[in-house]
Amino acid sequence: MLTINADDHTFMRDYYQVDHEKRMVVILPKGAYRDWLKAAPGESMSMEFMRQYPADRLSCPTITTIKQVETDPPLPCACSNHGIC
Repeated sequence: MLTINADDHTFMRDYYQVDHEKRMVVILPKGAYRDWLKAAPGESMSMEFMRQYPADRLSCPTITTIKQVETDPPLPCACSNHGIC
C-alpha cells in the first residue's frame, strides 16, 4: 500500500492527531490502472500516480451510519465451528 503526505489535503488533514503527519493512501482513478501496471520503476511517469486524490471525490460515513451498522443483527457464522467462533 502506497501512501503520500496529506497535510494540506482539504479532507484528510482533519484526521490523525494534532502535530502528526497526515497520510493518505494513493488511489488510482479507474482509467489509470493499465498505465500504472505498465509504468517502469524509477520512470518519471510512475511518479505521476503519486498524488492526492481529490477531496470532493472522497466520503466518510456519518456517525448515524456507523451506529446503525453497530446495531444491526450479527451475520451468521460461516466457519466450520458451527457458529461457535
